[in-house]
Amino acid sequence: MKKRIITALILSLTCSAFAGITFQQDQQGYQAEKFLSVNPVFGFKNGTLGEYVFLTDPAKASDTGKVTDDKLSYLEWQIKNEFYAGLNIDASFKKIYVGASLNLGFPGKSGKVFDSDWLNIQKEDGNGIITATKEQQSWKTNFSKHDNQLDYDFFTHIKAGYTFEPLSFFKIVPSAGLSYSRIKFTAKDGPYWYGEFKDTCYEKYTTATKSVTGNGIALEYQREQTAMLLGVNFLFNTPFKTVFNLGINSYPFVYTFNKDNHHGTNVTYVDICSDFFPMWNFSLDVSYQVTTHISVNLWGSYTMLNLIRGNAYESQLNGNSYTRQTGVKGGADSNSFEISLGAKYCLW
Repeated sequence: MKKRIITALILSLTCSAFAGITFQQDQQGYQAEKFLSVNPVFGFKNGTLGEYVFLTDPAKASDTGKVTDDKLSYLEWQIKNEFYAGLNIDASFKKIYVGASLNLGFPGKSGKVFDSDWLNIQKEDGNGIITATKEQQSWKTNFSKHDNQLDYDFFTHIKAGYTFEPLSFFKIVPSAGLSYSRIKFTAKDGPYWYGEFKDTCYEKYTTATKSVTGNGIALEYQREQTAMLLGVNFLFNTPFKTVFNLGINSYPFVYTFNKDNHHGTNVTYVDICSDFFPMWNFSLDVSYQVTTHISVNLWGSYTMLNLIRGNAYESQLNGNSYTRQTGVKGGADSNSFEISLGAKYCLW
C-alpha cells in the first residue's frame, strides 16, 4: 500500500509540473473568446458496487399471502481507498464548450466483498419443496465475506455545452455528453456460513458452522457501464482569484454489462441491466488562480446509481455461449465519493 501511494504521488507531482487538477481561468482569461487547457489529476475514491439476483415469481408466504421482497442474492463489492490518476482537457470557442476526461485506477486491495442469500423465498430447489412463513422468508440463509482486490478501474467521458453569463461574475453552463466506465474485482478465499435445509426451509446462516474456501480465487466481478448525461454547472468568480464551480449531472439512460465468475461452481453469470434516469452526480470544485495560465484546485464528487434490473444469463466458466436464465432477473447499483487535487495549465 505504501509503495502504491508513493508511486501515485510521484506521478501526480510530475504531471502537475507540466499542468494541473480542475481548471478555472482568472478574470482576464474568464472573458477570453477561446481557450484550451490540459489538466492532469490525482485523487482517491471510496464506495460500493451492488450485484443482485431477483426471483420473478417468489414464493408466497402462507400467513400473509404475499412476500415483501423478491431479492434472492446480493453481493456488495467495496471500493476502498482507490487511488487514481487522470487527464482532463477543456476547450472553448466563444460560448461553445467541449470537455473530455480519462481516469485510471491503481490496482490494489479494496476492502471486502460480502455475499448474502435469502433462499427461503424460493418455492423449491435441489433440496426439495420450500414452504416457509413470512418470517422464515426474511431470514438470511447464506453469508460469506472475502478480501477484495481491484484489478482495474477505467473511466472516460466527453461532453459539450453552451455558456450563459447573466452576471459578470456568474456563469451557467448546461451540457450533454456520454460516459463509459469499466471496473473489475477479484475476491479471495474467505469464511462462509450456509444455513442447513431442515424439514421445509433453510435455517439462518447464524446457526451454521463456519467454513473457509480453499481455492485461492472465489469470485471475479466485472462491470461495463455506458451512459448518456445531461448536466449543468454554476460558476461563481470571486474577487480573490477563487472560483466556485457547482455541478449537477443526471443520466437519462444507463446501460450496464455485469459479469460474475463463480470459481467454486465453475459458472459465469451475466446480467444486462438498463434504465432511464437512474443515476445522479453532484460535484464541487474550488479553484485558485496562481498565474495567468496556471490554477490549482480541490474537487469533490458524489455519484449514485439507483437499482436497475435486467435479464440474467449463465454459461460454464470462460464459456463463449450464454443461456438466458428463466425465473430470475439481475440487478446493479452503486455509489461513490471521490476527491482530487491538481493544477491546470491554459495553453491559450
